Amino acid sequence: MTISAGQIIKIITGAPMNSRAYISLLTAVLFTTNSYAGVFLLEGQGAADDGEKVVHPHGYQGTGGDVFVKVCITPGTPNQDQMVQSVRNAVATWNGMAPVTGNLSEGDQTGLAPNEIDFESLMLHELGHCIGLGHPNMSGGPGSSSDATVSGRGLNNSFDILAGSDYILGSQDDIRVDDINYHRFAPGVNDPFLSVGPVVDRSTYTRDLIHLPIGHTFAANAGRSVASRKGLPPTEAVMQQGVSAQEVQRQLVADDVDTLRYARSGLDGIQGTSDDYRMTLVYDGIRTGCDIQVRQESLSPGALGYCTRGSMNTLSTGHFGFGATATIRTNSNVNWHYAGQQGAAAYPFYPATCESTPKNRCSGFGGGKLISKPGKLKMIAKDGGIARFQVPNLGANFAGCLYSGSRLVKQWDMPASDGLRMTANMIKYKGGGVNFKGGKGRMKFKAAADVALDPNAPVSLQVVSGIDHCWGTRFDADLVQANPNKAGVIKAKY
Repeated sequence: MTISAGQIIKIITGAPMNSRAYISLLTAVLFTTNSYAGVFLLEGQGAADDGEKVVHPHGYQGTGGDVFVKVCITPGTPNQDQMVQSVRNAVATWNGMAPVTGNLSEGDQTGLAPNEIDFESLMLHELGHCIGLGHPNMSGGPGSSSDATVSGRGLNNSFDILAGSDYILGSQDDIRVDDINYHRFAPGVNDPFLSVGPVVDRSTYTRDLIHLPIGHTFAANAGRSVASRKGLPPTEAVMQQGVSAQEVQRQLVADDVDTLRYARSGLDGIQGTSDDYRMTLVYDGIRTGCDIQVRQESLSPGALGYCTRGSMNTLSTGHFGFGATATIRTNSNVNWHYAGQQGAAAYPFYPATCESTPKNRCSGFGGGKLISKPGKLKMIAKDGGIARFQVPNLGANFAGCLYSGSRLVKQWDMPASDGLRMTANMIKYKGGGVNFKGGKGRMKFKAAADVALDPNAPVSLQVVSGIDHCWGTRFDADLVQANPNKAGVIKAKY
């Protein structure tokens, strides 16, 4: 089954820009197909109760591995240069997958003028739509119900929405009569501001209300009023509907992160199996031909922006994937605040440590050569496959990790803020006794090792980033030889 092009997720308001601007999901649901953090694109309010509708990003076809989704700014679009930093920041935030509380700021603390809309906050939300995520709340539901948790109509064919004893819509005590919950929650927990931990799949999340904690009546969503009721600092899911002038929201919360992690468990919905994947957004510059295009144009008065998606393909029962380019259209008539302007917050860097990066996620190189001398290491790796360093990880630091067997013998820190150059096809770092260059399937690494390697153990070099990516090459023990004529010299070659 294919969904036709032209369906849109839209941010629109008829109110002045300095008032609350609501995001409404205008996607028509064309499916007749049970679901188990968060909500996906095809599970909007009023959708038919026909089961799980997990949406996967462009490039995922049902087999495991790395999925790279390229994001570009369309050439010639108004304000294209001012947009770059905001787009790169939003890309890095989704790649970072770092949930926080206190991600919402308003008023003078934002550094925005009273009539400015934060472009980066908009981009973060719309990128979420363009990789498959939906609104956890009612998204322009009937009357004043927009803050209520997203649902379908029950047998009475109407929405029944009462705020419960706390008078807060979207919280755990809402009275929804026979409304059908579409928001996944952790059984016995029902807290969208908490992650369930290392395993996120259909074994740890459900939408079946029978699994609610005692005393809860409906699934809670990660709205700001719900967060305040819990005693949290100002916090709201990025995918929650709503944005206003002089408001900044540039970090994810647990509900955003775990919804994407849920999708990455693949078609079987079980984490740790062969169809699991990793999605990485790649900012690939101002050009055409990318999976997600960002542009600016004159939209209707009051509109901020929306994500238009093309065709969507059925991957299996209840699982769908983007089949064509998605476009984020933003309104050139809006008074945008772009990252890099005065008052914009500095973007945080994610640290890189060798010990914290799962080794089984390393992309491997098929061959190369190693020469190790006392105090010096040189390694060159080659791979005939895809370019391994085509991921500009803005907001991430790098580290070089040298292993002798399973023992980490050396880490070289390579902060992205100093000495690092990146393009869409190349990454290069020089400083602190380290010289590193990668691109087009080739890696070169030179460093002062200051360690002795065991010639009877395999040697591996890995380069890891602060957003949990890893590249490396390994030399088996039978390929590593000590030079009998030069003490401390080890060579290996494929």
